[in-house]
Amino acid sequence: MAVTMTQLPRAMLIDMDDTILSAYGRPDIAWNNVAAEFAGEFAPLSPQQVAVAIVASGRKFWATAEAAWRLKLAEARHEVVRGGFATLAAAGQTALPMDLAIRLADRFTAYREEEMFIFPGAHDAIDALKAHGVKLALVTNGAADTQRAKVERFALTHRFDHIQIEGEHGFGKPEERA
Repeated sequence: MAVTMTQLPRAMLIDMDDTILSAYGRPDIAWNNVAAEFAGEFAPLSPQQVAVAIVASGRKFWATAEAAWRLKLAEARHEVVRGGFATLAAAGQTALPMDLAIRLADRFTAYREEEMFIFPGAHDAIDALKAHGVKLALVTNGAADTQRAKVERFALTHRFDHIQIEGEHGFGKPEERA
C-alpha cells in the first residue's frame, strides 16, 4: 500500500553526517579495524585492548569537548589516542610511544574517509522533496574544508537551496542561529 503525503513542510533543515552520509557512527568498529592494522606494534597488548582504551578515551573527551574541537578533528583524534595510551600506561600496561598514537589517529582519520558512503535512497529522497517544492537547507557542523569536500564528493551542492557549514559560518548546531 503506497502512502502519500498530503501536506509537506515549506522548508526542511537536514543534517549531513550520519543522516545523509554514513560518516562517524560506530567508532568502536572503526577503532578495532584500525588497531588490527597496527597489531604488531602493540605487543604485548592486543589490538582489542588498545581499541577499547581509545574508545573509552574518545567518549570521555567528547563528553566535555568544546565546540572548537569539531573544527580540528585530526588534532582531537590525536588527543583521544594519547588519552587511551595514557590510560593503558596508568593501568600498568606497556607504555606505547606517542609517535604511534599520532600514526594510529591519522590512519583512523583516513579510514573514516575511505569507509564513508551515502545512505541508499538519500539522493532520491532529497530530490523528491525538492521536486515537491520543499526548500532544503543542509546544516552541518565541522571544519569548512572537510565538510565542503563531503558536500562535493557526494553530489549534494545542487540538491540544497542553502548549505550552512559551521566552519564557514563561525557557528554550528545546536546554537539557535544555526
